Amino acid sequence: MACDEIDIEIGRRLRQARVAAGLTQTELGVRLGISFQQIQKYEKGRNRIGGGRLYKIARLLGVKITYFFDGVEHLLDADAVPAGTNELAAIDNRTIRAAHVLANLPDEDIKEQVFRLIAALPKQKASR
Repeated sequence: MACDEIDIEIGRRLRQARVAAGLTQTELGVRLGISFQQIQKYEKGRNRIGGGRLYKIARLLGVKITYFFDGVEHLLDADAVPAGTNELAAIDNRTIRAAHVLANLPDEDIKEQVFRLIAALPKQKASR
């Protein structure tokens, strides 16, 4: 059923946001008053997250509640897979942490310079 796929996607996004926030499953569980095993079940999509709890999770992790739902419409229609889905699945923890660090740089000029450097690296490697 499509809801299962959406639960898995929400769990994947929960994991990404948790890692980006620098929290372990245990730390997040303690803040929510639940076990780390429950966090594991959420992240794997085995258990659904209730609306109130998802709202608390979003607040704790510093993301908007819409973070968990933006772009999941394609999961309701198996024939409509949006461009870039495979690239999103390839994002690892280091990339998530780097994006979090970049997003939290206080100076917008430095943030832009770091972004340009990162964007130029694949081009430099390709020209060798």
